[in-house]
This record gives sequence, C-alpha cells and structure tokens, in this order.
Amino acid sequence: MKSKWLGFLLILLAFGVTLFCYRMLPEQFPIHWGIDGSVDRYEHKAFGAFLLPVIMLILVPLMLFLPKVDPRKDNYVRFGKTYELITNGILLFLFVFQILALSLSLGWIHNTNYFIPVFLGVLFIFLGNYMPKIKQNYFFGIRTPWAIANEDVWRRTHRFGGKVLVIAGILFIGTILLPTSLQSTVIIIVLCVSLIITYLSSYFFFVKG
Repeated sequence: MKSKWLGFLLILLAFGVTLFCYRMLPEQFPIHWGIDGSVDRYEHKAFGAFLLPVIMLILVPLMLFLPKVDPRKDNYVRFGKTYELITNGILLFLFVFQILALSLSLGWIHNTNYFIPVFLGVLFIFLGNYMPKIKQNYFFGIRTPWAIANEDVWRRTHRFGGKVLVIAGILFIGTILLPTSLQSTVIIIVLCVSLIITYLSSYFFFVKG
C-alpha cells in the first residue's frame, strides 16, 4: 500500500515543484534530449514545463487499469509488489528528469552530457533486476510471441533478458568515459544489440524447449 502512495506523492511533488518554479522559467522549456545529453527540442513553458508531470499523472491510472483487462489478470497477484516497484521506479525516473529540466532552464546546471547515460543506465539496471519476477501477461515485460505462448519460455526469456538489461545499463554508464561525440553512437548500438539478443533468445528457448 505504501508503494502505491509513493507514486501519487511523486506526481504531487512534480506538479508542486514545477508550479513553484514556473514564474522564474524562461519562455522556452526543454522537453527532449539526445542520448548524448544535449537538448534538441524546446516548447513554450506553458506546455513544456508540465509535460512530464502530466505523463506521470496518466501513467498511474493506466498501470492500475491494465491488470483489470489482461486475459491473464490472475498472474498479476503473483508479482503485484514487483509491478508496483517498477511503476514507481519509472515515475521516479520521470520525476528526476523533470527536476533536471527545471534546473537546466533555470541555469542551475549547464552541462547534461553525463546525466542522460547515467540515468538510462540506472533505469536499465533497475528494470533488469526485476525482470525475472514478472509473471506471464499480455501488457508488461518482454512480450515476444513465444514467451506469451509458453510459460517456461517466458520465465527463461525474462531471466536472460534481465541479465542483458543489467549489462546494457552498466555499459550505458560506462559511456561517460568516452568522448561526447561517441556516447550516443555507442548507446544506440548497445541498445539495438540488447534488443536483438533478447528477442532471438526467446525464440531459441521456444525451439529448444
């Protein structure tokens, strides 16, 4: 129950901090970053400053709604705490990004080149650790057709995929040691390879099983 309230608290904090800073914000607000940490899109602050808090506000009821319509809704009981933890982890990730955007707009920080790889890395490591605990369902997790069709394939895919996500996260963080010009290229390569390996592994587990 406490973990559920944490999500709502993060949403209130996101709106509260944004409203507090709103008058001090410049007219143009950053809403998108490249993987290398550079801002590549701005919007008027009336829209941009509240974009992430609104996304957070939509995410919570969506995550509460999905288990109710999933044909395998009974499985959510088996990983309910993990489901809540991952939801709150994503909300925390969005909240931190909102604080980063506000700080950048207000001039409190000037260089975000190292933030994005680290945040992505931490998120992937976090998700990777909880992947093996996700039970078979239609909306959440590594939903390959072979994993959805076979519970053992689902289990093996998520165990393997969790390890891949952790390794990818560590590599993302490691890119801060590279020149800025190479960071985005390496991250994209690692991301693509991770997705391909995980997807193919699910097929391999299906055929082998």
